[in-house]
Amino acid sequence: AQTVLGRITSSAHAVAFGGSFGGLVAASPTLNFVPFTGASYVISRAMAKIGGREETDSEDYVALDIGAGFVMNRVLTLQPSVSIPIGLDGGKATFQFAIGYNFSSTTTRR
Repeated sequence: AQTVLGRITSSAHAVAFGGSFGGLVAASPTLNFVPFTGASYVISRAMAKIGGREETDSEDYVALDIGAGFVMNRVLTLQPSVSIPIGLDGGKATFQFAIGYNFSSTTTRR
C-alpha cells in the first residue's frame, strides 16, 4: 500500500490596531530618556491544507508594549522594550532591542 499526502499549502496573516504614548525626560544636556507604553489588538488567522484536508486556526489577543529610549547627543538611540501578549494561549513575552542613528544635520533656529 502506498500513501500519498498530495500537495501541502499554508498561509498565515495577522493585523494589529493600536497606539502608544510616551514622554521626554531630559536627564542631562547630552542624554534624553523617553519611556513609552502602548497596546494593540491583534487579529491572526492561519490555514494549512494537506491533500484534501484543511485546518484553520484564529486567535485574537492584546499585545502590551513597554520600553524606553535612551537618546545620546540627539544622534544615537538605544531602545530596549518588551511585548507581552494578553489572552493568547501559550503566548510568551518577547524582548526587543533597537538602535537608531540620526544622519541629519539639522540645527535649531532661535
